[in-house]
Amino acid sequence: EDTEKDTTQNGITDSDAPTEDTETEKAPAEDTEKLPEDTGFVPVTTAPFDENPDEITSAVTTEPSIPTDPDDRVNDPDYFKDALFIGDSRTVGFYSYGNIEGATYFARTSMNVANCFKESPAETGTGDYDLTQLLQKYTYGKIYILLGINEIGYSTSWIESRYLQVITRIQELQPNAIIIIQSNMHVTEAKDSIPDTPEKVNPFKNEKIDEVNARLAAFADNEKIFYLDTTTPFDDATGNLDTAYSRDGVHFNANGYKVWRDYVLQYGKR
Repeated sequence: EDTEKDTTQNGITDSDAPTEDTETEKAPAEDTEKLPEDTGFVPVTTAPFDENPDEITSAVTTEPSIPTDPDDRVNDPDYFKDALFIGDSRTVGFYSYGNIEGATYFARTSMNVANCFKESPAETGTGDYDLTQLLQKYTYGKIYILLGINEIGYSTSWIESRYLQVITRIQELQPNAIIIIQSNMHVTEAKDSIPDTPEKVNPFKNEKIDEVNARLAAFADNEKIFYLDTTTPFDDATGNLDTAYSRDGVHFNANGYKVWRDYVLQYGKR
């Protein structure tokens, strides 16, 4: 993807809340394809505007797929000692294999913009705290967010509005922290090109990911909220996720997590 970096907007206020566009709101299509080694697959079945949006389940990211463990660690604890990474199973993998020491990670398989504040703990070493409790107990200076791929089958406006709710809640609990929105990485060409059928629509379209990322980039004011383009280092010459970094089309392999880590270390410091 090639969305604009650090798109500047005025500060986010109630009046800046996104309005619904002309997209037709619809529930994501069920993705009955299992990812490699995925035995806990649950298809998306919940409509975005039902009475229990926190109960949305995800078919997109389940367990991170990692063949080997990187053999090196990165020591930058002084900068990252007050950094928190929030995200789905891709961030679970980043926690295990990105190896940025000093940072805190709150990540959970199938996390999305509707359930990240659900009363559930993370899978990344923060004990029994849910996200609200963690943000109430500790003070962070930098909060990195990577969400949006589990919801990619929902309308762009729905993702945008729920993402803004997440940002607003984080700002309420951590008013002095800066927020770094990480763009959603692309999927591979093979994943993107799965044809739609009358029975199943392929939600994994890089064009849709670009649309979502453009909306997220517009939240950045370059003062308290920043946008980090994390698609560029992973794209091949055609703008799809390079197969060298993923073996299932969505999650990274060990080499991919190293590249992500190094990119954050070089470009993700504010």
